[in-house]
Amino acid sequence: MKSILILVLMMHLFAGSYDVVSIPESHPDVYGTKPQARLIYNADGFEKQEMKGYIFLGDSRTVGLNNICSIDEGDNIWVVAKVGQGYNWLVDNAEDEIDAIVNSNLDIKDWVLVSNLGVNDLDNERKYEEWYSGVLEDFDLKIMSVNPTDGDYEYMYDDIISFNDKIQDFCIKNDVDYINTYDAFSFGTVDGLHYNVSTYIRIRDYIFKEIGL
Repeated sequence: MKSILILVLMMHLFAGSYDVVSIPESHPDVYGTKPQARLIYNADGFEKQEMKGYIFLGDSRTVGLNNICSIDEGDNIWVVAKVGQGYNWLVDNAEDEIDAIVNSNLDIKDWVLVSNLGVNDLDNERKYEEWYSGVLEDFDLKIMSVNPTDGDYEYMYDDIISFNDKIQDFCIKNDVDYINTYDAFSFGTVDGLHYNVSTYIRIRDYIFKEIGL
């Protein structure tokens, strides 16, 4: 039986030629370039598997999500987020940060952009739509709902619902994935605006399932 297994393995190894693929080492920079190549095995040997890069874009809620769940420690995952920010920061700063990440990781050809902006400037929904339209050719765009508030921030309820409805319509019209965490589960906050640990974990798990991580 052992001799048969050895023979089968030898047949696989010599059945076809293949190129040797090297895995680039990390070259630390401000954006944390990470190894991109993975090796998969088939009958012809090892070959390079195309990689995806993931950029999570957001405000203090995304900062909190990363602080609790360390999502940017995953392979080829970056977080571009800043407390208290919205559309103006997106076009003045975040856009350049996103470009720098992409340009520092040229081995990655397929980029997923997950946006969770809007809670700080719910009246800028139309501007967000215009910006999103401009990145559809370069990114597999995923837009998250603006999630619920309570307590001192409960007054935002109607504006959040209106913002989400318009963004969801945009997603439907442009074949963009809308990640509806708003209706997925109950939320627990620590201050009415930001979430407790268990809620952030549920948000992380739901997003990762939706985008295939």
